[in-house]
Amino acid sequence: MPDFLSIFSRWWKMITGFVLAIAVITVILLLQVDKQYVSTVTALPATTVNFDKSRIFGENIQGLYSPLGGPEDIDRVLGTAGLDTIFLQMIRENGLIRHYKIKEKKIPEYYALKEFSENVEVLKDEYGQLRIKVWDKDKYLASRMANALYAKYQDLHQRLQSETNERILGNLRQHQGRLQQEYVRNYDSMTVTGAAQRDLLRVRNESLIKELADYERLINEYALVSNTRPNVLLLVEPARPAFKTDRPRLLPTFITVCFVALIFALLLSLYLDSRKKD
Repeated sequence: MPDFLSIFSRWWKMITGFVLAIAVITVILLLQVDKQYVSTVTALPATTVNFDKSRIFGENIQGLYSPLGGPEDIDRVLGTAGLDTIFLQMIRENGLIRHYKIKEKKIPEYYALKEFSENVEVLKDEYGQLRIKVWDKDKYLASRMANALYAKYQDLHQRLQSETNERILGNLRQHQGRLQQEYVRNYDSMTVTGAAQRDLLRVRNESLIKELADYERLINEYALVSNTRPNVLLLVEPARPAFKTDRPRLLPTFITVCFVALIFALLLSLYLDSRKKD
């Protein structure tokens, strides 16, 4: 085991000078780095039961489910958190190419997308909450973009969850139209057919009336669910402008760099000392 005290006593000038030089360079670099604020949106997942027509209109089922979703509902949102489509919309809507001062690039949106991706974090915390964090040197822009991202994730998953109900609603209306046409044809045919045929058509139309009533009820229920568009996310806390910067963390970064420089200087002095003895 080398005696670091004796090594330090012989090489203290080199060690001190090296650490001070690294410290000065670190301070200069940190002062030149843009300071960034962070804004955070906190949300909880809503249950997907809200999109299920049978559970909404089932009186014995409504009370069995919590209005809050589970971890899998958060994971569904996290799976779409890094979509380039959403990020590109944010870049265009907030003028981030100009904001990031990206000039004379062949594909400026690509560089803006890369920088914006580094300043966004979407995660699930230890309490099962969704957190959307956005960093920017403009604290007001950071809060606006965090809230806008929350709204876009909300709209995207509302649309995805509602597509099944809208497709079923379209099929119901299409089949209802065919039943109505059949009813009209049967009604018109009663005036030109025989008594036996009229009786059959009358029975069929009575059955069609019952079917049309059922279809009308189903269409109204699916239309209500589709038009309501229940929330997929429940907002707990919107993003607000931060009071102080979050990046870079000057003091922890400075201490870490100085500590690493000290370790490196000690190892270097150990190497030089061994070479000198040899």
